[in-house]
Amino acid sequence: MGAFINETGNIYGRLTVISKDVAASSGCIKWKCSCSCGNIVSVRGDSLRSGNTLSCKCLNNERALDLFTKHGMNKTPTYISFYNMLHRCYRSSHKNFNNYGGRGIKVCDRWKDSFDNFFSDMGEKPTGMTLDRIDNDKNYDPNNCRWATQKVQNRNTSRNTNLVFNGETKCITDWAKLLGISEYTLRARINRLKWSATKALSTPVQIQLKQIK
Repeated sequence: MGAFINETGNIYGRLTVISKDVAASSGCIKWKCSCSCGNIVSVRGDSLRSGNTLSCKCLNNERALDLFTKHGMNKTPTYISFYNMLHRCYRSSHKNFNNYGGRGIKVCDRWKDSFDNFFSDMGEKPTGMTLDRIDNDKNYDPNNCRWATQKVQNRNTSRNTNLVFNGETKCITDWAKLLGISEYTLRARINRLKWSATKALSTPVQIQLKQIK
C-alpha cells in the first residue's frame, strides 16, 4: 500500500477536494469533493489522480449534450425538452433548479446520458404538449413521464393538491367545479383549518342571508 496522500484543497477538473470521506474495504480512500456545479460527491483518490473523475457527472452530461448539438438534433422540440430536463435537474444556475434538482429530482440512468433512449421511450414530442412527471415527487423515468398539455401539467404541479373522496382522486379545482364549492373555500378548509379531505368536501357551505325587516 502506497504512502498516504492528503488531497485536501487539491483541484481536479471541476472538483475541489474538501476533506477525507470514508475508507473502502479495499483500503482505497475516498474524498469528499465540491463540484463547480454545486454538487457534493465522494470520489476515490486514485480516480482523481488518474483523471478518470473530473466532475460529479455534470461534465459527462454536457459532453453528451454537445454531441447531440453537433448532430443538429438541438433544433427539434423533442431534444429541447430532453435538454431542459437535464438542466433543471443538474445545473444549479437554472432558474427552476430549486424545484427539481434542488429538491432531489433526478433523471434515470437510462436517459441521463442518452437522448436516443429518451426518444425511444417517449417518442416525438406532440405539438402543444410538454414533458410531464405523473408523480411530481418522483424522478424522470419511462414509468413516470408522459407528454401532456400545459393545462394537465399545470394541474399536476407540486403547488396543486389532490384530494381523495369516495374513492376518487381529483385536484381541488376539479372538486370545486363538481361540488359547487368555491376553490377558495376548499383551500381554506384544507390549508388553514386543516380539515380532512372528507370533511372539506362533504360539509355544505353555510349561506348567511340578511334578515329582511
